[in-house]
Order: sequence, then structure tokens, then C-alpha cells
Amino acid sequence: MELFRDIVRRLLMLALFVILFAGIWYGVDSFRQGSASLTEWQNTVDLRQSVCRRLHNEIQKNYAELAAIPFYRVDLRAVKNAEIRSGEVLYHKALQEYHAARESLEKARTATAERGRTIRANYFLPAVLTGVAALFLLPFLLKLVMYFLVARLAERLPPVRMKGELAEQPLVFTPGSTALEVAVLPGSPLFLRAGDWGKKRTGVTARTRFMWSWQYPLVTLAAGLSELVEFSAESGKRSLVTVTSPEPDIFIAKIDLNGGSVVIRPRFLVGVAGDVQIRTRWSFHWHNLLSLRIRQILLSGTGFILVAGAWGVDAARPEAGQDWRIEDDLLLGYSADAEYALCRTETFWHYFRGKTSLFDQRMQKGLFFTRHNRAGSPGKSGNFLERTVNALLNAVGGLLGF
Repeated sequence: MELFRDIVRRLLMLALFVILFAGIWYGVDSFRQGSASLTEWQNTVDLRQSVCRRLHNEIQKNYAELAAIPFYRVDLRAVKNAEIRSGEVLYHKALQEYHAARESLEKARTATAERGRTIRANYFLPAVLTGVAALFLLPFLLKLVMYFLVARLAERLPPVRMKGELAEQPLVFTPGSTALEVAVLPGSPLFLRAGDWGKKRTGVTARTRFMWSWQYPLVTLAAGLSELVEFSAESGKRSLVTVTSPEPDIFIAKIDLNGGSVVIRPRFLVGVAGDVQIRTRWSFHWHNLLSLRIRQILLSGTGFILVAGAWGVDAARPEAGQDWRIEDDLLLGYSADAEYALCRTETFWHYFRGKTSLFDQRMQKGLFFTRHNRAGSPGKSGNFLERTVNALLNAVGGLLGF
């Protein structure tokens, strides 16, 4: 649910940035249009002014030529006077057009200035102030809506139960420890992660297994169950493998399926042994939609699986009329006959301050497996872009059951 809230918040912030950008672009475009209009009128004024200067110079030249004509050449002086009168008419007409262009230029300048003040007062500044205020208030308003509206409605919904997935026999859980010894039976190889998982073994042979399940390559790759080490029992020998945690705060636990089924988050898987099949189920119940986990990955069969969690791995089965609350990030998996639902955290202030998640998982039936602590704080480090990408990737992973 935290991923859902984080994605909604980031989408709203993106919408606010788009609105701010649109307001700024509108203001810039308006100023650009005003500047283009002023430039056009200025060019017109300059053109009219150059025409007036040229006509004035021609008139002055004609006056100089008239003074040079002898007084007794009446015919030439009459022609020159006619040219002067015609030039003066054109000059006065051009001068009127020049003054009209100057007046239009001043009006355009006044209109542009008034338009700029109007944009700043009615569009630009209110948009910027509203956007800045929304950026500060949006997370708090979103938390209020999510807590008092969405979460309140969600916890009133009926619980979720996977139909037709009842376990034939109870799952057997071996508590977690930093070193776990498991037996490898003939014909039931053990597949373990390679790398830092320290291993001690006796009576087994090892070889490389590139993919645990070729039928579900994406699940296998997302769970890190590729390039595994396959341990097979040697005939006539006692075959044991000791799986050691690479870090002192990571605990390893064993879950014997015994013909039953378990919903597990693949990233917590360390190893698989025996007859274990993988299946997927899609659930569009409101609890799954709000928690962004609509695809569930089931492991079933007669073998066992190894899971790892920070600071310990536990299992619990609620009694009749009892339910358990646990943070969603701490849940590793649960049996296929479990009933679960989202419930709102009781402490609003801690959720409002970001110290706890909005929803807990309420387990009402079945067996569920938990870790004691988170391994780090996902989505809290890095810049805005990194946190956004991480939130989107985590949301996609949650939707696909990872």
C-alpha cells in the first residue's frame, strides 16, 4: 500500500509540475508574442522615418537646385517648383504615416506591459504559488485521504481466501537460524543459491543448474534462482548439506510442504528440494489491488523450501476467533488455506510522520511466515528520479508476485 500511495503522490506531483510548466510556457509565449508585435511596429516606424528623411532630403536638394536656376529662366523654375510642391505633399503624407506608426507603437508597448501585468497577477504568480503550496501540502493531504477514507473502507471488506487450495497435510516449519542442516534424499536434489551462501556438505555431489524452472523463467530470474548449485545424494552415504547465512542478521528457515501449497514471495527463497511445482494465481480482490499484489506464486508438492529473512524467521497459526496483525513488508508467505485482509494501522500520528505503513496484514486462518525486520529501507535513498524508478519497479514486482 505504501507503494500505491507513493506512486499516486508522485503522479500528482508530476501533474503539478506539468501545470506549472504550462503556466510558465503560457507567460513566456505571451511575452514572446508581445515582443514580436513590438518588433513589427518598430520596424514599421523605422521604415516610415527613413522615407520621411529621404523625402526631406529630396526637397532640400530641389530648393538648392531652384536657387541655382537664373530668375529669367521662368520655365525651369516653374518645373522645379512643381517638383518641390509634389515632394512636400508626399513628405507630409509620409510624416503623418510616421506619426501614426509611432502612436501605434506606443499603444502596443502599453498593451504589452498591461498584458504582462495581467498575466503575472492573474495566471503566473497564482499558478506558481498554488503549485509550491500544493507541493508542500500534497503529501499531508494525501495521507489524510488515504488514512481516513481509503483505509477505513478497505478494512471493512471481507477477507481473502484462495479457493480450492487447501493443504492436504499441515506444513512443517523448522525455525530459522544462521546455519541450517538439511538432508538430501536420493532422487530429490537440493538447489541452492550460489555465491555468498556458505555451504558445508557430506555425501553429496555438486553441479551447476542454470535455471530452477524453465517453465517460469521470469519468476526464476526475479527470485534469483538462476545459476544455482545442485546437490545430489551419493548412493549408500548419509547426505547432508549445511546452509550458512552470508550475514549474521539473516536467518534461514525450512518449510516442508508435505503435499500442501504455500504462497511465497520468491525473493526470499534460498533453496528448493524434492518434488516442488510452481504455479501462479491472479486475484483482483480489493485487498490485493490496494496492496498491489494481484499475482500470487504458489509452491506445492512433497519437497521442502528454504527461506531467509532479517533477524529471524517465524511461523504462526491463528487459533479460532483470533487474528494476527503484521506489517506487509515483514510477511514472507502463507499457506494456501490462509484467510487474510488489510487492516488500517491504529496509530495515525506514526503513519502521518512516515514511521509506519498505512496497512497491516490481518491473518485470520492458516499458517503464515514472517521475518523480524526489514533489510534496509527500500525507496528512501537516492534522488527524486531514483526513488521514483525504485517505487515503480517495486510496484511492478509486487503486482507480479515478487
